[in-house]
Amino acid sequence: MYYICLNCGQINDSLSCPYCREEISKEQYDAVMTDARRSIRYGYYYREIAEEEAKEKSNHLHYNILSPTNFLEWIAALVIAGVAYDTIKYVARNVYLFIKEKMSTLGESDEKVIEVLEYEEKLIRFVKYTREFHAGLRDVDPEIVQYIQEEINADFTAEQTGAILNNEHRCPTTQEIMKIMQKRKSRTDLNIHYKEELEIFEELKKKSFRYRKGEG
Repeated sequence: MYYICLNCGQINDSLSCPYCREEISKEQYDAVMTDARRSIRYGYYYREIAEEEAKEKSNHLHYNILSPTNFLEWIAALVIAGVAYDTIKYVARNVYLFIKEKMSTLGESDEKVIEVLEYEEKLIRFVKYTREFHAGLRDVDPEIVQYIQEEINADFTAEQTGAILNNEHRCPTTQEIMKIMQKRKSRTDLNIHYKEELEIFEELKKKSFRYRKGEG
């Protein structure tokens, strides 16, 4: 398994970076990647769908999109951590070359990742959308925000009802559906305007991003 160092951007096979000597716990790393995954799914992919539909003035159809691979999560984690764009661009190029070297065949989700890493126009949009989602989409068109919020709610409901179906091999009852709806309303972390800042992000923002092209 490969990891990206959240301090210097190097791709390693462990959470202890041999380049900058930075070390992070598995728990902290997973927390960062969970937030990055959420930002990609809702803040980037679903927002692109919503904005395209808004241009066409069509009724919103809700898509079940592919989950992004961990390659794009690496870039999103650096964005959320407050890393400067020039460094993100350089790391994105390294990730792109890494994918080309390590992967002989690419799936549909991998192709979407390649597009973001290869074309700067898409990378700039990805960075912008990821930052705005993590900030709560406060300056984004309310219709776009509503669309993304509906997708978050739908995914949560599907996850909860799916657990009942998989574990108990039956459909949820009306009462269970009501409980799921109540649980969803009480979960502040499901509201895109609520962002619990992870301690690791604050630590990263205080550090200088030491790795630069030609160093290490």
